[in-house]
Amino acid sequence: MDLVLHHRFNADVGKIRRSGARITLDVPGWKALAFSAPTAALADAIEALGGEGASFERLVAIASAGGDAGAATERIAYYLERFRRARLLEWVARRDGGVVVTFRPLTSGFGLAEGAPPERAMTLSRFAYARRDGADLVLESPETPCRAILTGAGTELLRHIADRRASTPAADPLLGLFWRAGFLEPADGPEPDERATWEFHDRLFHVASRGGRDAIPIGGRYRFKDRFPAPPAIKPPMSAESIALPRPDVEAIAVRSDRLAAIMDRRRSTRSYAEDPITLEELSEFLFRVARITQVFSGGDQELMARPFPSGGSIYEIEFYLAVGACRGLAPGLYYYRGVEHALDRLPDTADGARRLLADSAMAMAQSDTLPQILVVLASRLPRFAWKYQSMAYRLTLMNAGVIIQTMYLVATDMAIAGCANGSGNIQAFAEITGLDPVSETAIGEFALGSSG
Repeated sequence: MDLVLHHRFNADVGKIRRSGARITLDVPGWKALAFSAPTAALADAIEALGGEGASFERLVAIASAGGDAGAATERIAYYLERFRRARLLEWVARRDGGVVVTFRPLTSGFGLAEGAPPERAMTLSRFAYARRDGADLVLESPETPCRAILTGAGTELLRHIADRRASTPAADPLLGLFWRAGFLEPADGPEPDERATWEFHDRLFHVASRGGRDAIPIGGRYRFKDRFPAPPAIKPPMSAESIALPRPDVEAIAVRSDRLAAIMDRRRSTRSYAEDPITLEELSEFLFRVARITQVFSGGDQELMARPFPSGGSIYEIEFYLAVGACRGLAPGLYYYRGVEHALDRLPDTADGARRLLADSAMAMAQSDTLPQILVVLASRLPRFAWKYQSMAYRLTLMNAGVIIQTMYLVATDMAIAGCANGSGNIQAFAEITGLDPVSETAIGEFALGSSG
């Protein structure tokens, strides 16, 4: 049986109400969408978009009952275009009576491409990916604001279109539909230079965490508010061994601190260190100026706090860990900084683990023979952030990490100690050493620290 493409209302259209030629569509979040069709037959055709939907030819046949088929064709095309622009339509491909694939738009105005499909061989876009969404197997790509829901024979199609010897969309109607939806790319020939620079995960992350796909909620939606309470602002102690840090003299700091413009002008990434390691007093001042918690307060829906740097929503989901290799007054090991008490929790039996993190940091700075004296590891408690923010939590936590890194640079420069951000870090090693579940808390940034040479 030939492939048949049905147009139908998507799940956003909750109910279709009919009174003569007048139709009312109930769409959650909208006012009822009511309009009068020019004829009762056209109203019948629009009503047929509910349920399983109908092919364009079938819609025209319904709309032209007892009338002009040419006028019915124009009117059906008009209404389908209006519904498409409002993101109320989806398209269902059927073969042998069964649904093969459903194309569901993710943004207003998306539609299947028109015109003749290409004659050249096409394959699945290298940015496309399949995943489970509830009971559905879906195909998505950052290159098209459309979700393909695969059913039955549609799952076999993935293997077919991923084969670089796939037939041309012009010769295969089903392949042609995937081309029209934007999931294919040429199977041969060079990739455009600009496109080649994008890796899969970067392109996916960029598109998924930015606005533009109105079918995907984004922002501070508190979607877990009725499911579980927000993770607390302050973590419980991580060790029975707590080390109180000497509290810096704020007035003395203010006297000797340089002006911001001068600090920014002097700021450099410093990867060499003095023979004498950084002192506990210097480390204490650095942490006090960068990371102390100055206030914990209620934000209504969740606990919030204040620190010396800004953070999205005042949530401050990023925690500070110190892998210490050399510090006068502090034994080697991994420490967790408690910003309320201005103290360090020493994680037991972590001296070797700390050295492993320091070695990774040295490799990241292309100087494997020179380990930093201290590595500051920034770890995100993403569930605390994602409890409020949807579709953008990971992007925001990376932005927050960037703010912290600049703050550490400026403070280190003002204190005349060496600091350097790392471009990479070992998330698996951090998880193994701390025993933390990466789903609950994971390393997202590293900053090397030491005495200035």
